[in-house]
Amino acid sequence: MENIGNYSAGKFINIIILLVFLLMLVFGSNHTINEKEVQTSG
Repeated sequence: MENIGNYSAGKFINIIILLVFLLMLVFGSNHTINEKEVQTSG
């Protein structure tokens, strides 16, 4: 039982890390795109 609990917890943490990494990539790309738009329009 403990092994199953630890495995599921590890899987859950891995999923959270992947989601955070994807969000950082998305927001990071949006931030750079917004900066480029400001520079070109300005």
